[in-house]
Amino acid sequence: EALAEVDDAVRALGRPSVRDDLTGDDDARARDPARLQPALFAVELALAAWWRSVGVVPAAVVGHSMGEVAAACAAGALSVDDGARVMCVRSALLSKLRGFGRMAVLGVDVDGARALIDDLAPSVSVAVQNARSTTVVSGEAEAVREVLRRATARGAYASLVDVDAASHSALVDPHLDAMRDALAGLRPRASATAFFSTVDAAWRDGATLDADYWCANLRRSVRFWESSTALLDAGYRRLVEAGPHPVLVTPLLQTIRERDDAALAVGT
Repeated sequence: EALAEVDDAVRALGRPSVRDDLTGDDDARARDPARLQPALFAVELALAAWWRSVGVVPAAVVGHSMGEVAAACAAGALSVDDGARVMCVRSALLSKLRGFGRMAVLGVDVDGARALIDDLAPSVSVAVQNARSTTVVSGEAEAVREVLRRATARGAYASLVDVDAASHSALVDPHLDAMRDALAGLRPRASATAFFSTVDAAWRDGATLDADYWCANLRRSVRFWESSTALLDAGYRRLVEAGPHPVLVTPLLQTIRERDDAALAVGT
């Protein structure tokens, strides 16, 4: 039922059915952010609804990059219609950027990543910190490849991410005004479920998740490690990833082990 609700909301915006994309076998369709991200959004909300149906109700939610849109809906800060709108606008913008940039994951902390890219700014940016020593950089393709060469020369793990649109980098800057205009009229609201922002690495009132916030979500670094550390500090001990693959369970467990913490982190 949750998946059907998202499908209706996405199709009402003139976009292809997420149900069709989830059941199709077109690899090219699966690589296009304009098709892939709304489908992921639908799966995330459907899985969150499934957890609730078996009695697992979140005390707080946290999202990662595009996952913040689903988190905002799961918290009640955005309606499904508004969430679908944010996701469709965001993903269409990234689809336009395909082929202009790359992202790479590095086995260094955020200070180490900044040292590697210092003289390359603004061509490349720190895009994500998932764990203390797992950082993603994003930007112009050749600048990202240079960062890979530098990291490898220093003996650090370095690998390209299998995407060709560089979110969380300066490449999105020329498009942010259009994104802000397209999201004018969003109706975010205070939510009963607490929302922890990986843009700010802080608790956020759901009513402030307006167009400006979603522009910041696409442009600024994803502060996931700081956010997961803050949640553990606040006493949260049962962390459930509501997504099709347990991508973030690994960095969460890394952080838990480093702290010698008794918390649990599981995928769906």
